Amino acid sequence: MITGAIESAGIDIINGYGTLVDAHTIEVDGKSHTAEKLVISTGLRPNKLDIPGTELSHDSEDFMNLKKLPERIAIIGSGYISLEFATIASAAGSKVTVLMHGDRALRQFNENYVTAVVDDLERRGVKFVKFAGVSAFEKQGNEFVVKYADGQLKVDWILDATGRIPNVENIGLDKVGVKYNKHGIEVNDYLQTTVDNIYASGDVIDKTQPKLTPTAIFESMYLTKLLSGQSDKPIDYPVIPSVVFTSPRIAKAGVSVEEAKQKGYKIVENHLTDEWYRQIDKQDLVENTFIYDDEGKMVGVTEVSERADDVINAVLPIIEFGLSDDQIGRLVHLFPSLTASTLSHRK
Repeated sequence: MITGAIESAGIDIINGYGTLVDAHTIEVDGKSHTAEKLVISTGLRPNKLDIPGTELSHDSEDFMNLKKLPERIAIIGSGYISLEFATIASAAGSKVTVLMHGDRALRQFNENYVTAVVDDLERRGVKFVKFAGVSAFEKQGNEFVVKYADGQLKVDWILDATGRIPNVENIGLDKVGVKYNKHGIEVNDYLQTTVDNIYASGDVIDKTQPKLTPTAIFESMYLTKLLSGQSDKPIDYPVIPSVVFTSPRIAKAGVSVEEAKQKGYKIVENHLTDEWYRQIDKQDLVENTFIYDDEGKMVGVTEVSERADDVINAVLPIIEFGLSDDQIGRLVHLFPSLTASTLSHRK
């Protein structure tokens, strides 16, 4: 479907492994292709721990391809993939142990909300080992052993969820002079690399914005306009929301609570577990936080609940377009609805 749409737009698809030969040439399986401008969008790949036995572990794609969940699963890491897959595996009946490098999971999200989610997972039987310091994986008969700082753990399957790294090696970046670091390819405000006619977009670039599919799509649309002459302006990122699909979920957009405290912004916290509309879904945990700047405009929001993603989507336009309280008050929402319920507690 996607391939057909691309080809119908007059775009040629060349399959194979490509490397940069010079600033205008890419070689794919021995054949050269030239262009006035090039865009690198090689994305990320799962990280593999540099420890003995690392080949015994699996990544997120392997997990999604499992036909049957193992009885005992060790998950290394404490980010998005770790907690999302811990939620799935636990709900399906697996005994899950999450081995953390430090003492805090999901550092990008509100610490109190993360703690609530972790506590909930523990009540469901998921075990968390803090400061684990995983040092090796071994195979013993039909089971695997995870060795870490204070002991070892016997399991049936190991998921390495220690992050993702940019695909910058072996594609000719050094040869043509495109600079990069451990976070990705370095670009300016026009997504231009250190080589004038070479651009980069998506997860492979070094940026402060969340490395998410919607972000990559936005960057690609920007480059389409820039390179076709429809725009000559630098990229202007919108407010980009993010969510972790645990149960309950945590979602956020805009200024975080930590940033708000540093800037002295107004922080409004709501505990809505007993709020009548939320009880329709019989949710056990519903909390959200609104952030307001010195002008009283909403600049950030975060929520923990089973429908946190829907809440953030509903509030997102208010933050992106800087609506005043009077303007928000003029918005008449369907009632009863999640949006109406949420915004009634915004102050």
